[in-house]
Amino acid sequence: MAAISSGFQARPPDTTASSYEPDLIRLAELIRAHTPYDGQFELRISGVHASRASRMNTELVYATARPCVCIIAQGRRACC
Repeated sequence: MAAISSGFQARPPDTTASSYEPDLIRLAELIRAHTPYDGQFELRISGVHASRASRMNTELVYATARPCVCIIAQGRRACC
């Protein structure tokens, strides 16, 4: 069997940090608008919360959390 080619060459997406920078800045602004200081905030959608933590906790904390999505908009996440 012969392969059929459309002549279209797919380019890999631009994954340099500078290509994401405007989007990350906008995301950080949106998060900041809903979380003005460290803590947990209830959003307009029932059961949806936004949390902000600007300092790393060095003490071990044991907790049970419901399934969630974590977005690190600025800084970095530290895991043990």
